Amino acid sequence: MADKDRTHQPWISHAWLGDAYLRDTVDRYFSKRARRGRGRSRKGYTDALRELESWGWRCVTEVHELGREAGQRESEPRLVAAARKRDLAWSKVSQDNEEHARVNLWTSEAWKKLHAIAAEEGLVAAAFERENYGELSRVFQFSKLYMFNASSGLYSCPLAMTDGAARLCELLGREDMVYRRAFGNLVSRDPLRFWTSGQWMTEIQGGSDVASGVETVAKPLDEGGEVGAWANARLFGYKWFSSATDARMAFTLARDIGEDGEMVKGTRGLSLFYVEVRDEQGRVRTDGIRLRRLKDKLGTRQLPTAELELVGVPCRRIGKRGRGVAQISALMNITRLHNSITAASYIRRIACITLDYAKKRAVFGKLLVDQPLAIQTLAHFEVHAQASLAMTMEAVYLLGLSESGRAMEDEKAMLRILTPLCKLYTAKQVVWSASECLEFFGGQGYIESTGIPEIFRDSLVLPIWEGPTNVLCLDVLRAMLADSGRGATALLSRSTRALLSGKQGAPPGQDLHKSIATVTKMAHDAKRQVSSLVQAFGDKGKAREAERDEHLGQLKRLVFSLCKILVSSLLVEHSSRSLPSSHSSSSLGDAVASAYCKSAASSPESSVDLGHLDFSSARAIVAASSSLSAPPPLQSKF
Repeated sequence: MADKDRTHQPWISHAWLGDAYLRDTVDRYFSKRARRGRGRSRKGYTDALRELESWGWRCVTEVHELGREAGQRESEPRLVAAARKRDLAWSKVSQDNEEHARVNLWTSEAWKKLHAIAAEEGLVAAAFERENYGELSRVFQFSKLYMFNASSGLYSCPLAMTDGAARLCELLGREDMVYRRAFGNLVSRDPLRFWTSGQWMTEIQGGSDVASGVETVAKPLDEGGEVGAWANARLFGYKWFSSATDARMAFTLARDIGEDGEMVKGTRGLSLFYVEVRDEQGRVRTDGIRLRRLKDKLGTRQLPTAELELVGVPCRRIGKRGRGVAQISALMNITRLHNSITAASYIRRIACITLDYAKKRAVFGKLLVDQPLAIQTLAHFEVHAQASLAMTMEAVYLLGLSESGRAMEDEKAMLRILTPLCKLYTAKQVVWSASECLEFFGGQGYIESTGIPEIFRDSLVLPIWEGPTNVLCLDVLRAMLADSGRGATALLSRSTRALLSGKQGAPPGQDLHKSIATVTKMAHDAKRQVSSLVQAFGDKGKAREAERDEHLGQLKRLVFSLCKILVSSLLVEHSSRSLPSSHSSSSLGDAVASAYCKSAASSPESSVDLGHLDFSSARAIVAASSSLSAPPPLQSKF
């Protein structure tokens, strides 16, 4: 906080050494890898720890300072008139539909430095350097992202789309033209070579119904086109919301032209296209793209987002015609998990600064950390922080298994349903947490210079980007129908095994023992509901429309029940094993697991509301969290 009285200014802990739950989580997955039987890899657990510790300090010092600088109003991206011919950007701004003034898209030096750091640290590359950590490459990468994102000044957003673009290129195969042109740049650790990627999806109609919302047309390029051998079409249309407008390339959906010369309607008319925003020399191109305006957004103002008119920009169709939606899903599944780790990162930052502030701020004769109502709020933050990271890292672990070819069929099915579940649940958690954080700081929380309003605003996009809650619930339903409920059943079976194992280790009569029994019953009930859904909507089920509507009306309740069952099992599993950090870490794990399971048992179908935690549990959570805070030498000013 930048106010004159800095007595109560919160500090942020070393992002690795100050986060016992993150350290224990990484340890758990490396231990699981050892039990499962590791494949060949160049690096091991010790190498990972060394790099994560070094990165954790850089995140709360250099990265945090750059992120705060990027978030200042004077650092927001803007359009500026080009001073010299060589400065001309790729964009043109419409003036009365007749004249166009050439402009530059300006981004701050802090934004550019964050680009360089992201490349140097391999925040995208680490996922694809599987020779280092094998199936745990994603766990390692997302651990770094978790420490980075809350401090990154929103540079996490371009990285999410770049990661998704790199995965899409990888799936195309080494012989594909797009792979050969883009992949090596997307995963480069050289700041001068490293590319970021945008995704141009949303058009004027907006919304998630891309089948009816996309009107951009792809017209075949004449043989021997002047833009080079890589392009085979040109795009004509209007992209209403293009994030990371400063990116080197983009993937976008557009409509094909049928044999009758008309646009092909519906999903079958959508193909995926690759666009190079800059020319072979790395200069921003001026042919085919007109930048109409930068978006004036509620939050994420550090991120350049623009309206683009496409007037014949060269592009390349990827794969078969009409497969665009299916192909872009590979990219979106990655960005959804980035959305989740960003939410988890923000919640951990909120838990960190509110606890540190509470240990300094006295009201009515007592420190906030000793006030019962404040203790409740602080305990909620810690529970949400652990829940969000636990859920996200489980999905990330499954992703790593899948990408490395080591996933079993049930694990692949679990990943398909867990990805939308994880995204929707963590997004709800972070909005609640950010709002409570703002209130917790009172008037200070409403002041821009504290940085807290920025957290609040930027968190609000997370339930919207890559699908709002209702759309993701329908995606969960589609996943159930596609595999006849296999993924959901596997997820519930995995949860039940973890809960039963935890129940055996919990003394009978304790709250945790009782709550585990209740959550286990929830899992059995959820299995029946999944079976009922599949039957009602499956090919063999001919349920009446009214009956299907009834199922859809109850879908969100089932979805949040699935989330709470899984998170309960993950927290119980975490608390039941021997943790390496400390006795306090184990005590905290027990208290969080008990509090979450009790909440899930009492309100299984609510969104993220934990209700009023038992005060003894809340006090135990805050006391253990406080004892695990990093000492001053390992802290940095927020």
